[in-house]
Amino acid sequence: MSTPNPASTEWVPLWNLNGGIDLRYRGDWAAGSYMDGDIVVYAGIAYMCVRPTSAVPAAWSPPQTTPGYGTSLPSNPVNGQEHVLVDSLTAPTYQWRFRYNANSTSTYKWEFVGGTLVHVEVIAAISTGSGSFVDVGGPSFAIPRAGDYNFGIGGQVQGIGALSPNGAGLTATDDYSVTWAATGTGFSMNMNVWSEFRRNGLTTGTVSAFLRLISGSASSQRTRLRIQPVRVS
Repeated sequence: MSTPNPASTEWVPLWNLNGGIDLRYRGDWAAGSYMDGDIVVYAGIAYMCVRPTSAVPAAWSPPQTTPGYGTSLPSNPVNGQEHVLVDSLTAPTYQWRFRYNANSTSTYKWEFVGGTLVHVEVIAAISTGSGSFVDVGGPSFAIPRAGDYNFGIGGQVQGIGALSPNGAGLTATDDYSVTWAATGTGFSMNMNVWSEFRRNGLTTGTVSAFLRLISGSASSQRTRLRIQPVRVS
C-alpha cells in the first residue's frame, strides 16, 4: 500500500505495527466492558482504553511535583491540581493553597488546604450613634474569589453595641455578629470581645466590619477582622 499524502487526504490508515493492539472506534461511551484499543467519545472528548475496564472515561491528570503560584487560579484545572493564590507576586499579604476537587457537588471546587489566616486591624477608635449597622471606618478586606469563608470579628470595646461583617454578598446582621455590654466602672468599661462563624456564598468585593449601637453608646478600638477561605470558585 502506498503512503497517502496528508495534504490531500482527509483520512489516513493506521497499521498494526509489530503486533500492537487493534484500534476499535465504538462511538459514544455507554456502560459496559472495554478492552485495550477501544476508542469512545464521552462529554465531547475522545478517549482510548489502555487496559480492560468498565470505568467511566476521565481526563488524565499529569503528575504535579509543585503547586502553581499566582494572583489567579488556573482556568482549566484537572482533578487534584493544586495552586497557591496570592494577592501580589512580590509582596503578598496572604498565601492560600487550594486543591481542585472535580467530584465536588459544590459550585466552589477549589478547596482550601492551607495557608495564611488574613488578619486586618484598625487601631483607632470607631463609634456610632446609629441603631443600624453602619460603616464607620472599621477594618476591611477585598474578597478575591466567590466562595465560602470563615470569619472572626471583634475588638476592644465600650458601651453596648455589635460588630458584623458587611459587603461581598453579606449584609451585616445580629445573627452573625459579636455583641457586648461594657458598662460600669474599671475593667468592665473596656473589654475585649470576639466571635467566629462561617458565611457561605460570598461574591468578590470588599467586606468590612460594620458597627451598630444597641443602647447608650457603642465604640471599639483595635477592631479586628480575620478571614480564611473554605472553598472558592
